[in-house]
Amino acid sequence: MAPAFGETRERLEQLFAVAVAVWSSEGEARAFFFRPHPMLNDDTPFHVAFRSEEGARLVERIFGRLQHGTTS
Repeated sequence: MAPAFGETRERLEQLFAVAVAVWSSEGEARAFFFRPHPMLNDDTPFHVAFRSEEGARLVERIFGRLQHGTTS
C-alpha cells in the first residue's frame, strides 16, 4: 500500500530541513534535491525520496556522508 500524501510530504519536508542544515542555504539545498546524483543512479534525491521511505533513508545517508566529508 502506498503511503498517504501527508506522510510523503512530511518525509520530504524533514529531508529538506536536513539539506538546508548541510548547505546552510535553501537555494543550495533545493539545487541538490533536483540535480541527478551518481549515488542514486543519476536520479534526483527528490524523486528517490518521494518514491519510498527506503529511498528517503538513502538520501539521508548521502547527507551524512556530505556532513562528515566521506564519499563511501
